[in-house]
Amino acid sequence: MQVERTAAVAGIGGAAQSGTREKARWTPRALPHLGLRLVVGVNLAAHGLVRIGNVPAFAAGLSADFAGVLPAAMVRPFAYCVPPLELALGTLLLFGVRLREVLFAASALLAALTFGACMIQRWEIVGLQLVYAIAYWVLGAHLPAPEAAAQEGSPS
Repeated sequence: MQVERTAAVAGIGGAAQSGTREKARWTPRALPHLGLRLVVGVNLAAHGLVRIGNVPAFAAGLSADFAGVLPAAMVRPFAYCVPPLELALGTLLLFGVRLREVLFAASALLAALTFGACMIQRWEIVGLQLVYAIAYWVLGAHLPAPEAAAQEGSPS
């Protein structure tokens, strides 16, 4: 089935991210990949969006959670970075921009959050974070190979 789409929306197997329209064939993996990317992107962006309106309260809550475990001088600056990072990475993921780099950055953020959850022994949160990590892996594992993207003129 032939469909018209932009590479930025498709984010996988597309042509250059110049915004030009092209006729492309959706592969059996492309549509589920897009669906998962949209769900994970909305999840990540929404986490940032609801927190960005009151970052000081988010930072204070996180500092309170880690009191006696990690120094506030370490937790508070990290807490101020989390909401804008979540919002930015989620938005980039939604639009399929530089997927490899975004998935790597999101995984690095998730690793830091997982470390924190382990430090305060919130094992139910750690379990959820492992689910996110698997979703990031699935998205990354089903991207076109870098050489294939270069041949199509598309940095992923």
